[in-house]
Amino acid sequence: MRFRELKSPETPSDLRGVAGAGSDLAGLPETRFGILGTDVRLRTDSAQIRSFFRHAYRWFPPDEDGETLEAVALLGSGATSGPVALAGDRRMDLAGSPSPENQAFLFLLGAITDSVGGSLMLHGAAVSLGGAGVILAGPAFAGKSTLVVELMKRGALFMSDDAAPLDRTTGLLHPYPRAIGIRKSAGRERPEGALSGAAALELPHRWLVDPEALGARLPVPSCPPRFLFYLDPGGWATGREGSEVRYEIALASEPEGLRDELRRIGARQIEPRPAQPFPLLSFTVPREGGTAAGLGDLQARHRESVLYIEEIRPPVPRPAGPPDLEKVSVSSLLILLARDLLNRGEGSRLMKAHGGKAASLLFELGALLRGVNAYLVSAGSAIDLAETVTDIVRAGDAP
Repeated sequence: MRFRELKSPETPSDLRGVAGAGSDLAGLPETRFGILGTDVRLRTDSAQIRSFFRHAYRWFPPDEDGETLEAVALLGSGATSGPVALAGDRRMDLAGSPSPENQAFLFLLGAITDSVGGSLMLHGAAVSLGGAGVILAGPAFAGKSTLVVELMKRGALFMSDDAAPLDRTTGLLHPYPRAIGIRKSAGRERPEGALSGAAALELPHRWLVDPEALGARLPVPSCPPRFLFYLDPGGWATGREGSEVRYEIALASEPEGLRDELRRIGARQIEPRPAQPFPLLSFTVPREGGTAAGLGDLQARHRESVLYIEEIRPPVPRPAGPPDLEKVSVSSLLILLARDLLNRGEGSRLMKAHGGKAASLLFELGALLRGVNAYLVSAGSAIDLAETVTDIVRAGDAP
């Protein structure tokens, strides 16, 4: 079952009185999908925004019993009150914005993220193998998406590519089958084979690929998390290399004073990087000293301008051979998991829920992952690692 698109639905009563929204919405189709207990109903006159949500959330059916979130982005000349984005009782006027479409997109993503507070969204992919939930965590460029594809070839069921939702009440790992993001690389104009045609939506910086085109069998039920593999090729995330970290921040537009805010949390070598459609800044920060929390706070203050903050990692060779894999305690990975989480859009919401105390967030993470078998992976090709992970999960524990 997939999301639903309705033609010219009636304008909801809670939007009819919003500065001409009722007349502006007349004739716009409604894209509807359910996300972890929230029934999202989106209407927009932006073809790009509509295409993104239709493709990214294709496998999220409407939730008839969920809390309704009405989401609107009106950017064209037909918006009688000027360009605006609306979500629930929140509103963002976009008149005068240098990038209204980008900011509306971020506003809607943030509103959807805020609506799913019943789950803690780990930055990681996930599969189900023999009824056991397997979380593949790690920073950007660690190889999570590639490993998911290899695991599916070995019988694993696809659950998620970039967000692994842990239910904060039951502890279950929920499916989150959003389209798989594949970054564009130099000289690669279009994904090959199953990634071509309607299965892949081209964005300026990446492809969004329907997981079904890569072999996913959907839908998949929730399951208990049993294994956690933290991918850290080259030892960058665990701090075995260097005392500083290089980050990039993608922006809808650069807020005034942003660079001064970065300097106050220890950033240096702040440099603009040409990119489309989102301008980028790169900067260096100390590996320690509360930097992750500081970046999370910065993203919270500028959530309608910041698309993401990610660590820049140099390419790490992945030679064939047995993976470098070590069984560790979950507690040894909590700070890494929290750091990756705080650099995502939902990090600020979680910190607010925990009263700004990182120790409280770490305690909740530890409780949700209690009893999970954890491994630190620092080397190995995706094919070899997929074989090892499959063997470990099917054996029930240690290799």
